[in-house]
Amino acid sequence: MEHILYLALLGLIAGSLSGLWTRIIRTGMIFEKIGKKLVDDNYNYWYLNSHSSPWVKFLKCIFCLHPWIFFLFALFYVIEFHPPFIYAIIGILGGVGAGNLIVEIIHSLRGER
Repeated sequence: MEHILYLALLGLIAGSLSGLWTRIIRTGMIFEKIGKKLVDDNYNYWYLNSHSSPWVKFLKCIFCLHPWIFFLFALFYVIEFHPPFIYAIIGILGGVGAGNLIVEIIHSLRGER
């Protein structure tokens, strides 16, 4: 049972990290140089291909980053601690849901579009 709770906690951490990353690359934040580089790369890609870069969209999207960060955390957890299969499945589903809840709260409170 504790494996389910730990995986849900990892989902909360992954959601928080994706929210933090998408916030610190904004203008006026600590990694604004990375954000400006992403905007420049997106503009150059758009100029050559007439559509936005999927890689830049991915790195700036809180909803896109969360599942991948959680996947890495869950992969490490399952390999390291060997939870029973059913607990791993339930924990992964709970972690994705818990992290998505955090992401939705962060996105709604920011008020950015």
